[in-house]
Amino acid sequence: MKRSFATLLGLALLAALVPVVAIASCAAADTQIRLAGFDADVEGAQVYVAVEGQSPAGTFTAERRGLSCVDEVNSKVDYELVPGTATPPRISVAGGNEGTLTLGAPPRSGGGNDEWKATKNFNVTSAEPNDVQHARIRLQNQTSAGLDQVSLGFPREAPVFVLDGGGSTSINFGLDEYERQESFVLDIPVLRSGPLASPASFNFQITDGGTNPAEDYTVLTPGPQQFAAGERVKLIKIRMEKDSQVEPDEQFTITLQGTGVGNSAEVDVTIENLSGGSSALRPTGRLHHPKHRYKYPQNYPWLNEIHIFTASADRDLTVKRAEMSIVKKLKSGSCRWWNGKRFVKQRCIDRRWFSDGIRKPAKDYFLHRLKQRLPLSVGKKSDVAHYEIRARWWDNRRNTSSLRVGRNQNRFDVIKPSSACKKNPFNFRKCKPVRP
Repeated sequence: MKRSFATLLGLALLAALVPVVAIASCAAADTQIRLAGFDADVEGAQVYVAVEGQSPAGTFTAERRGLSCVDEVNSKVDYELVPGTATPPRISVAGGNEGTLTLGAPPRSGGGNDEWKATKNFNVTSAEPNDVQHARIRLQNQTSAGLDQVSLGFPREAPVFVLDGGGSTSINFGLDEYERQESFVLDIPVLRSGPLASPASFNFQITDGGTNPAEDYTVLTPGPQQFAAGERVKLIKIRMEKDSQVEPDEQFTITLQGTGVGNSAEVDVTIENLSGGSSALRPTGRLHHPKHRYKYPQNYPWLNEIHIFTASADRDLTVKRAEMSIVKKLKSGSCRWWNGKRFVKQRCIDRRWFSDGIRKPAKDYFLHRLKQRLPLSVGKKSDVAHYEIRARWWDNRRNTSSLRVGRNQNRFDVIKPSSACKKNPFNFRKCKPVRP
């Protein structure tokens, strides 16, 4: 049987790329070391609690997660307790406030994900009975026996709130101020000191400092709220609404109310406006691939590669971190969100950001590979309506990119490949995305 030069070339390219794909899926590129084991663990509110009178007062965990290709290789990571309003010796880490954790490597187990952990205890010598102090725990300087495929992931730093475990119940905020950009959700921890044998409740009031509650924010967890017996942390969840007005950053104040409210009863919240003001200082760039409103053949070779190109508005700054959000919207109206490894069921309004598996192969370039074929989103037999992907990134002054459709908010579809595309997906004249 005769074959055209283009077909032979395509088959040769496919043969050459197969081992590369296999290596990429086993290169530990998704293996990261990060903090884990939080007392409250939602995006933006990952916190530890250390309680006077408990033994241990609290713990923190460093966790290595990723592919099993690097079994039998130890990882080490440095940690540091950074003082805040709580300083040593009031709070300390058993064995030293600075040190190195070794995340041991179990023998190769035949595949699957690794989950190697090391845990340290907090000690608390004293705590304020009607207040909350805080410090921070930070990871840095990881090494993995010479492997450069293992990296520090997120979160790599988190607050530690110091609470009194005796006396009477006291309900407080842990910090006195927060910032969040428009379009994002802010989770504010409310902390309960004292004994936990019985439930306790609180309410809160919002005082607007020039904001319009109907337009600028929405309270997703209205009061009153109740701590169950044994519960130390509750969350006030507020979504910052996006508008098109050019205006400065806005503020409002939340005040706790009720029996047992302590000294740290107020918190100031700043809404960072994306439509004007300091937006010119935010890092720029774009979600390069998949492209907005394009339709991709299901077997398109690079459909599952997500590319972000970034740049800092200030030449002295560097874009160091990126996150993504990928949702598979179903025709039934429900959603499946990508968590870095697989799609999981979650409400459509609860956007899920992830950083697992996002690499930075070069300056101002981020890459993530989906590890499964995407189902079709076009056709009567498909239960998928479409896919949406968002990206955001930060420079080293914590300036954040703004979300804009076509720049870092893209919607795309997956279509059935043509017969020519099925025969040779690397024939890019016949097997290519459909432009809008």
